[in-house]
Order: sequence, then C-alpha cells, then structure tokens
Amino acid sequence: RNKAAAGLSVTLLGDSVSAGLKVEDKLIASKWFRMVMSGGAMTSRGDVAYGGSLEAQLRDKDYPLGRFLTTLGLSVMDWHGDLAIGGNIQSQVPIGRSSNLIARANLNNRGAGQVSVRV
Repeated sequence: RNKAAAGLSVTLLGDSVSAGLKVEDKLIASKWFRMVMSGGAMTSRGDVAYGGSLEAQLRDKDYPLGRFLTTLGLSVMDWHGDLAIGGNIQSQVPIGRSSNLIARANLNNRGAGQVSVRV
C-alpha cells in the first residue's frame, strides 16, 4: 500500500514572507515493514533550504501484541551549500511481560551524537 501527500505553507512575519513545500510518500510493504520518504524546500528572503528524510520501521509480525520494534532513519539538509546528514536507530525489545528495553542512538556528519538506553 502506498500513500502520497504534499503540503504547502506560507507565513507572513512582519515584512518577511516564508514559503515551504513538502512531499511525502509512505510505503507499507507488509504488516511488519513500512518506509516513509519525504523531501521539501523552504524559502525566505531569497534563501532556500532543502531537506529530505528516509525512515524504515520493522515491527514484530504480531505487533502490538509482539512488542519488538526497530526504526532506522536518515535525514539530509542543504542550506547555502552546507550539508548536514544525520542517522539514527531506535530499538524496542520486550523484557518480561510488562517491561521494555529501548535503545536509541544518533550521529551526524559533524561527529556529534547521542546514545541512550531506557528500561
């Protein structure tokens, strides 16, 4: 199943007008795999910023009863030739009947990132 969407935004703030456009496509390949791709541009005062993202989600075959869930993401933004790339991963693993272990990590092309573990 495939769902596409598009959006347009215009904002007037004082004497400045900002406009943006976003296109998104969600692909649901099966009960346990889905992927979302999006891209867009934002402009204001002659400057334009471009961005896009890709997210893939893997679920347990009988989710939400089976609570295993993993999400992988990638995002890209370009503004004035300065490219920012970021990636992240999050995984939820059931440990017991009513407890989950959630691990999350992200990293960008400047070497900054974060790792967290939550029970």
